[in-house]
Amino acid sequence: MPQIIIASQFADLTNGRKTWALPCTTALQLMDGLRVDEPLLYSAIVEGDYCLKPFISLVIDDIPYADQEPWNEITLRPDSTALIISAVAGG
Repeated sequence: MPQIIIASQFADLTNGRKTWALPCTTALQLMDGLRVDEPLLYSAIVEGDYCLKPFISLVIDDIPYADQEPWNEITLRPDSTALIISAVAGG
């Protein structure tokens, strides 16, 4: 099952959970799983029709993905790792 790892600043939205696994084969299924299992996290990172909010990045198996790529076309393997990170720079 693909492993999901989130940036530590999102842990408050998931009751401290920073990593878990979801049965999915595409990034769209991954995001749908987050919407159901972790609605606070989902609403913090996604806006509109499956578009990541500014400064949020989705990296799957060391490959960053942009919003222009349809999530249903981004495949995940059983051993995939999906990172959800915030790219906000400090001042």
